[in-house]
Order: sequence, then structure tokens, then C-alpha cells
Amino acid sequence: MPYDVILIDSFLWTLETLLFIGVLMTLYVITSKTLYGARYELLRGESLASLFIALFASMLTLYLVINKLSTLFQQGVIHSSSILSTVYMFSGAVVSLIIWRYCTKFMNMPGISLAITNTLAKKQLLDSLVDAILGISVVIANVLNKPIIEVLGITLTSVYVLKGYIELIKEDVIRLLGTHEPIKLKKKIIKLVKLRSGLNVKKVMLTSLGSFYEAEVWVEAPSTMTLIDAYNYALRLAKNVLHEIQEVIRALVILIPSDNSRAVDINALNSRSDLLIHKDGIVNELINNDIKIKRSRRVN
Repeated sequence: MPYDVILIDSFLWTLETLLFIGVLMTLYVITSKTLYGARYELLRGESLASLFIALFASMLTLYLVINKLSTLFQQGVIHSSSILSTVYMFSGAVVSLIIWRYCTKFMNMPGISLAITNTLAKKQLLDSLVDAILGISVVIANVLNKPIIEVLGITLTSVYVLKGYIELIKEDVIRLLGTHEPIKLKKKIIKLVKLRSGLNVKKVMLTSLGSFYEAEVWVEAPSTMTLIDAYNYALRLAKNVLHEIQEVIRALVILIPSDNSRAVDINALNSRSDLLIHKDGIVNELINNDIKIKRSRRVN
């Protein structure tokens, strides 16, 4: 099989395409105007599809490597790929770098989710290195007339691809089980709730829904609060979590009686939240104005 380098690189691009399609379908479900309870549960289909894709691609990659190595050891004769195949490899490296550059530029824009774009940017950079290594191995193998160099390049690249697939399979299984609770995300939620309310956070429970999470936050509140005040304030905190933490798609805030039974002024708590929200709005407005000024200077 003289064009194994192109075949294995096509696996990378196929996975890349399926990942982008998965992201597109996920965002379509999230932004759908149809309101029904099962909409968010459909996000689990993203992890299920990704799991089958990764398993199938892993088997194909293993077959390719085993077939190449068995041909080498049994027949003792292998053929290098055509030097023209390097055009495809180096072109793929350039395209990956262009996409990586676009992703990094996209991440610097205010109000953009960094989770998905950061992952895609890192993968594009690594894929460009893989394409470059495969292209260089083909050139060296043809110049020195030593196909073993190309086999070495294919083997090393296959190890990288399999490593990525195994990590993807592990992550998908954990997400499907609903036990994936990132510590950083928990700390981020606790910090936000404390900042907005000044109250103590008892615990945070996360349930994974595809690439997003459902958060249940238990907050200690003074027992002197009325039921209607507790309901309205919990609803307000839940909206803050949804609006400011992009990984969370559903949020439930539960207020429980605190050991400290001191009186609380609900108006003071609401004023604190309003002040912080107003402050964040001013900061975002200043950032947007600064971006507009820079763009106008570039145009001029």
C-alpha cells in the first residue's frame, strides 16, 4: 500500500470533520427555539456518536500499522510513497496552521466560549506538525531510498493518533456515565456565587450533558428569609450562573438554612448583585469600545 501516509492523514481529517459537525449540531440544539425538557438530554448523543467514531477510527489505525509492519517483517520489501504525495501532506499542514490561527484569533474576542475553541486550536497545531513530519519522512525515504524511514514516520504518527482516540474514548465514557465533574468548574461556580451573594456555598454537584454541564448549587442562607424571597433570590443566582459561566447550560440553586441565624436584608443582597452586574457591564462596554477604536485605526 504505497500511499499509507495519505490514508492515515485522512483519518485525522475525517475525525476533524466529524468533530466540527458534532460542535455544529451541539450548538444547533443549544440555540433551538423549541422548548421541551428532552432537548438538553439530546446532547448526550454527541458523546455517544463521538465514542463510536473514535472506536472505529482506532481499529482502522491499528489495522494500518499492523499491516504495514507485517509486510515489512514477512516480505522484507516495502515501497516508499510517491514524492508527489508530499504536496498533499504539506498542504494539509498549511491548512491546519490557518485554522489554528483563526481559532486563536477567535478566542481573543470578548464574550466567546474558550472551551471548544481552545481544544480545536490545540488539535489543529498538533495536526499541522503530524502532516509536516509525514511529508518530511516521505522526502527523506525517497532521497535516501530507505522506505524504513517512512514506516517509522507512519508508526510514530499512528501512536499519536491512537493516543488522541484513547483520550477521546475515555472522556466520552465518563461523560456518558455523568460522573465528569471538573474541579476548576466547581471552584469557578463557588467563586461566582460568593461574589454575587456573599453567602456560603455548601456544595456543588455537576451532571455532564455532552460538552456542557447541569449545575446544582446548595447555598446557606439565613433562616429569617421568607419563602418568596428565597425563591426569587435563588432564581436570580441561577440566572447569574447561566449567564456568566458558559460551560453550564442548566442551573438549580437551592437555599438551605444556615447555622448563623442573623437577620438578612434581601434588598441589600439584591443591591449587591445589581452593583456587580452594573460594574461588569461597564467593563464589557469599555472593552468593546476599545476594540472598535482599534479596528477603526486599522481601517484608516
